[in-house]
Amino acid sequence: MILGCKQTNVGQELVTRLQNLNKMLDAIRSAQFDELNLPEINEQNKSTVKPKKLPKREK
Repeated sequence: MILGCKQTNVGQELVTRLQNLNKMLDAIRSAQFDELNLPEINEQNKSTVKPKKLPKREK
């Protein structure tokens, strides 16, 4: 139970959602990295997110 969180329906739903998120986070952390196709994910990110070119700094 989270301190300061009353046992209302809203409070209980928040606690439940946080617990579910923690379970998901634990599952992600415990996943084997070789099972994740990191190069493919990186390629997808490169194609969707273009880095901004910063203006050159005057000396």
